[in-house]
Amino acid sequence: MVDSLGAGGAQRQVVSLASKLSSLEYEIELLNYYPNINFFRNELLSYNIKIYDIQKNSRFTLKIIFYIIYLLKRNRYDCVISFLDTPNLYCEIAKLLSFSRVFLVVSERSSRYYVKKRLNKICHMLANKVVANSYDHGDWLKSFPYLKRKVDIIYNGYEITKKFITKTKSHNYNFLVIGRIDKGKNGLNLIKALVEISRKNSPSPNIQWVGSETSSKESLSYRKQMDELLSKHPKVLNNWEWMGHRKDINRLLEQADALIHISLYEGLPNAICEALVAGRPVIASNVCDHPRLVEDNIRGILCDPVSVESICSAIERFVNLTSEERLKMVINARRYAEQHLSIDRMVSEYEKLLILN
Repeated sequence: MVDSLGAGGAQRQVVSLASKLSSLEYEIELLNYYPNINFFRNELLSYNIKIYDIQKNSRFTLKIIFYIIYLLKRNRYDCVISFLDTPNLYCEIAKLLSFSRVFLVVSERSSRYYVKKRLNKICHMLANKVVANSYDHGDWLKSFPYLKRKVDIIYNGYEITKKFITKTKSHNYNFLVIGRIDKGKNGLNLIKALVEISRKNSPSPNIQWVGSETSSKESLSYRKQMDELLSKHPKVLNNWEWMGHRKDINRLLEQADALIHISLYEGLPNAICEALVAGRPVIASNVCDHPRLVEDNIRGILCDPVSVESICSAIERFVNLTSEERLKMVINARRYAEQHLSIDRMVSEYEKLLILN
């Protein structure tokens, strides 16, 4: 179960999991409650996966819980896997009210820093397994005594093709940022670091920011602050490009020298994972799972996201790498992705979890 079949990261992961399990001859069905958002629908149908649609018309509705109970009793599933907080909660309540013995796996796809309500965590007592997609969040979940033995950590999985471009240097350094525009992604400190670099009369790197501000006041205000700061520093502004929402992320990563991802906190960042799959080093904040994914001087460079000086130093350290050092990072990035971020690895870990229990 998931909220929709839209183009989001969680939706892509649940569709990949369902499709791969179906190809392994598991009988898979999927329930969603925003059927008008259907980016991945055709992919599921190509695997002959049955899709149940029920429309959610209010913030929380018992209609969906009763429908889950109906499906549990009619179809006698061996297992239910849900992604995201609200689908998790619906499934947990439905299992309780139906007295079902179905093996329930709920998957959290966020970060402990985003958690506002503890009710969802209490309801996890009704699940058989709780899957986190980052060690930082998983270790936090394990701090709850009633969840300690239930938590498993399974990283996201990505398609990894045999071909990737081993680009190691541009004449003008091209950095890509992927993420929504808000305080958590730390854009103001990135601009301040670039200003410091320009004051040293060093070449200002090209920045392409893929992602848009949300409709929230906080996001719109943060974008306005970034634009105002950029307007005061023409050298940085001339090398800055707002790209909005894009579908050609792979092509943009191929053209980039590195990804910059200096967020203040994260779950498992798809942007970093996709960069590693593409063989691109990452300049990342030293928070959450970033040290595990990037590892300083191995697959990129880490920095303190609240220190402009540290961010500036990280960018300069990357720019000053030799071609051989950069090529080694490229190879290390790709090798890590092949070992730890493939879809086959993710599906195998879920399959092991289900079979052993």
